[in-house]
Amino acid sequence: MTTTARGMLLNFASVFKQVGFIPNGGRLYYLNRSQPPLFTQMVQEYFTATEDIQLVAELLPILDQEYLFWMENRVVQIQSPNYPGTHTLNLYNFTSTQPRPESYYEDYTGAKSMTEEQRIFYYSSLAAAAESGMDFSTKWFASGSLNLSSIETINIVPVDLNSILYANEKTLSKFHSMFGNTSMSSYYSSQAAKRAEAMMDIMWSKVDYQWYDYDLSTGSQRTQYFITNYMPLWAGLQNQQPIGYFTQFVMDEIVKGMFSISMDYVGGVPTSLVNSGQQWDFPYSWSPQQYFIIEALFSTNSSIGSDMALDLIERWVQTNYCGWSSTISIQGGMMFEKYNVNEVGLPGGGGEYVVQDGFGWTNGVALYLLNSYGSKLKYSACSSS
Repeated sequence: MTTTARGMLLNFASVFKQVGFIPNGGRLYYLNRSQPPLFTQMVQEYFTATEDIQLVAELLPILDQEYLFWMENRVVQIQSPNYPGTHTLNLYNFTSTQPRPESYYEDYTGAKSMTEEQRIFYYSSLAAAAESGMDFSTKWFASGSLNLSSIETINIVPVDLNSILYANEKTLSKFHSMFGNTSMSSYYSSQAAKRAEAMMDIMWSKVDYQWYDYDLSTGSQRTQYFITNYMPLWAGLQNQQPIGYFTQFVMDEIVKGMFSISMDYVGGVPTSLVNSGQQWDFPYSWSPQQYFIIEALFSTNSSIGSDMALDLIERWVQTNYCGWSSTISIQGGMMFEKYNVNEVGLPGGGGEYVVQDGFGWTNGVALYLLNSYGSKLKYSACSSS
């Protein structure tokens, strides 16, 4: 489907040229917040599949501009906890004085008893969480809270966003090198090294062998599990040469920490271990996060990590297939936007709306896993119940 993918990339580029970023959706009321900055990785995946260097040349100026958008509008300086000086990292952030148009009633009702200052913080954090794609989760709530009213996204520096931008910096360095632009290639390479250093200093836990989101309000790590804690492995942060930290012992400890959350659930890896009623918390699993953690496990270069990844692929493909199979007679077969990790093929719930079917990213990840690893997978029958 390379022709389709090419058309999608050009469509995103057209939107970017009109509004200066890639918005949260193709509707006018989304023109105040972005999507996560994955456009560069989309181009990278397309180029890997096609070697269409002409399209990369056409889109590279837009990729540079999108990076600049994030570095100008979604950036924060953080004092190092270990030595003098500050680090530059990124966060989801948007100042809003109004409820989100797509959820006006819910937002307005949630803020009725708040002061004006509290409402602005609340509305801004809701919109920023929507910008992240993970709306909503205790990932964005005040530590220990299960209440959406405590949301504080604009105070949180997330591992996932900075992992994506780190991967983008490495990719942009490579793209500019392909066209002989050594100064820009060196710039992005330097930016990647600085971000790697910052993420290790601010987010890495030497105790738990994982990365944690950073809370600007407390000046400390938010030390609870989220599936996004391991996204730096997908981005290749462990391979950043100046760090020189990730010995085989450290990688083995990371894999040990990933074992239970990767292996304990029949329906995939849960986004969190907190059952808050929100759709991006336990017990729900989402295709994009399964992709990231599968790639993270393979990147550990550990036989145990690879075995865990293959086992997870089998479980995820099975839950997708069984959910589709169980709905053939009444709905014609459905792929769902999210699933319940506790049962094979059961769609997820929670959040502000009923589970959606279709579904683009579920289809895409399933096709990717089948194309990449299908010959290694074992078929397991769905339960007759």
